Amino acid sequence: MSERSTAAALLIISVISAGIIFFFAPGAGSIYPPCPTKYLTTYSCPGCGSLRAIHNLLHGNIIKAFYFNPLTVIALPFLAFWSALSFLRLFFNIKLPVVKIKPFIIWLLISAIIIFTALRNLPLNPFTLFKS
Repeated sequence: MSERSTAAALLIISVISAGIIFFFAPGAGSIYPPCPTKYLTTYSCPGCGSLRAIHNLLHGNIIKAFYFNPLTVIALPFLAFWSALSFLRLFFNIKLPVVKIKPFIIWLLISAIIIFTALRNLPLNPFTLFKS
């Protein structure tokens, strides 16, 4: 499978997924399976609340989305920008800068995700404000 066909397939899957998340609200009695981590351990994983956050973002509720998963709300614009650059470079041969992430940044992101996961599971304010 070529790079272009893989990117096209990912774009189609992303658009369909966004449509499903837009029209079918995550929550009780929804079509989405429960988080296996939360189901097995009762602790929230770094992704818990992401579907509800994305659903709210798609409906323009940024503050409500932030309460469901702040990490998703913060990371999504960067992922969208990086994806758009890659897509434009691949399909339209536009000379854009290549975003290269240094190992230090990757380790910093992994550390931030671990710290976020630990903090969101503490039974203390303000961490209890974030729903999952």
